Amino acid sequence: MKKIFLTGFIAIIAITVILPFLTGQAMAQKNLLLNPGFEKGDHIDYWINDGTATFNWVADWHPQEGKWSFGVGNDLEWAKDDAWGCAFQVLCDPDNPDSLYPVILGEKFTFEMWIKGEENYKGKASLKLEFFGYDRRLGLSDEPLASFQSESHTGQFDWLQEIVKGTAPKDTVSVVVSCLSENMPIGSAGGSYVWFDGASVTVIPVLQ
Repeated sequence: MKKIFLTGFIAIIAITVILPFLTGQAMAQKNLLLNPGFEKGDHIDYWINDGTATFNWVADWHPQEGKWSFGVGNDLEWAKDDAWGCAFQVLCDPDNPDSLYPVILGEKFTFEMWIKGEENYKGKASLKLEFFGYDRRLGLSDEPLASFQSESHTGQFDWLQEIVKGTAPKDTVSVVVSCLSENMPIGSAGGSYVWFDGASVTVIPVLQ
């Protein structure tokens, strides 16, 4: 009788400890981004492109995977020096894209994306992960509660996967990820381009 009780007790402990761990592992492996490779719909769906660069678009050029990627260039006669361009996505609930991702204090986010610099690219390409105290979909009115940025890359380079991590601070309402090109000079025709593709956001939940 004692042996049966002990076996059952051990099983309960195992379920209590292991099940949340396995659930957390499964959630950590799920990509929370919508249209992460610019392949669906109008290709820019769920992303917002912004900036002062002359080209800031999705195109069927130089994809790392699939047929489409996001590119930033600055090479027209009317281009301005020190330009920037980005595509950003406000993290939404994958099961309900009209609602924000329900952020919990202390969740650890990882943002990964592939980057490629063409010949003559002289900007600085990086990834950003930011936490805001309001719904960023409504526009930019306040500074982020916390901001994390990856290492930047310049010059010509083949596809590489960059990564940035951050932990959700108190009062976070929305999480925003950006692929960004900054400090871009005016490039020669066909040059000064950088490409982004294959994005992923995963989260390690807080175990209660």
